[in-house]
Amino acid sequence: MVRVLRGVALSGFFSLFILIVLRYCWLARPQQLSPWLPLAVMLIPLMLPLHGLLAGHRNTYKWSGFIALAYVAYAVDSLFIDGWSRILGVAEALASLSWFFCTALYVRQTREEPGGPQSS
Repeated sequence: MVRVLRGVALSGFFSLFILIVLRYCWLARPQQLSPWLPLAVMLIPLMLPLHGLLAGHRNTYKWSGFIALAYVAYAVDSLFIDGWSRILGVAEALASLSWFFCTALYVRQTREEPGGPQSS
């Protein structure tokens, strides 16, 4: 179960990464800006938990859920825009919600029970 949760969390994470790149480089390019500025603003926070998520560090899974919630808010905001942004908003919301819920469940499944073998 833990491996499945970790896999789904990572797939949501990388799906969100790919969707953001698609949005700002091809599908819904900003009209007045270079795509590099919003791309950097959106991808730098995603890069912070990357190493810990790949390594399976429990603490990284704990705090990366908060980052996922910021992307949920952004995706929900995108739902009110026409065109590709609405479709991308749905996909980004699904990816970030799967990342969030699976990280929360992963942390819950991997917690240490009080009185377990490590407490003696």
